Amino acid sequence: MIIDVNSQFGFDRLESTKMDPDSILRQMDKLKIDKSVITCNECMYFDFIEGNNRTAQLVKMHPDRFIGFFSLNTGRYIGVVDEVERAINTLGLTGFRFFFTEVSFGRGWSSGLQSLMLAKVMKKVNDLGLPVFLEAGFSFAQMKTFAEFYPKTKIIAAGAGYANMAEAIIAAQDTENLFIEISGLDAGDGIRFLVNEVSSEKIIFGTNIPFNLGSVAILNVNHTKISDKDKENIFYKNIERILKNN
Repeated sequence: MIIDVNSQFGFDRLESTKMDPDSILRQMDKLKIDKSVITCNECMYFDFIEGNNRTAQLVKMHPDRFIGFFSLNTGRYIGVVDEVERAINTLGLTGFRFFFTEVSFGRGWSSGLQSLMLAKVMKKVNDLGLPVFLEAGFSFAQMKTFAEFYPKTKIIAAGAGYANMAEAIIAAQDTENLFIEISGLDAGDGIRFLVNEVSSEKIIFGTNIPFNLGSVAILNVNHTKISDKDKENIFYKNIERILKNN
């Protein structure tokens, strides 16, 4: 079993990446990925209500393949907080993905993890016990502080790599509700090192499909020198536990 916690579909502003649902499914089938946690990136570029609708429609069409996370544009005001309950109670989505916007349209508008609007959203998310996926781009110091402020919330932090391995390890060691996603690692030794330092129960499998080759993440887990139990934790058991507890 493989569950990918990091995938998205929708619109590529550079028009160079296939981001339609059929393309995502073809990659999943080729790589034997059973399920993907997915979000429509229109939530970041255009209309988060329509983006969340599209995510819910995709999950409804393929409930055995996709797990839907909603997202929001925290640079806006009207309807942002209300969308949390609509996404969960009406659309049936199961978590929150926060996009990193500093290198995309709307640069800086949302103030990142220090956003006052995000704080309002997170109060509701934390009360509901929903998992949160933080896209790569935020520092692990920022994500650690963020996770400590919302202790009821399981935070899945992307962006770990060799350049910031020490930061990722310390953040995961010191913060019970912070988990590390591995799509940024480009060799299996990094995964073995993370397992030795923070345990396999704090590591979550992700690919960043369609922007990364999912085969790299799979090979990294399969060929690193860790136990089968550790591989099962990384590939699917950890995210299953997080989703069951929300």
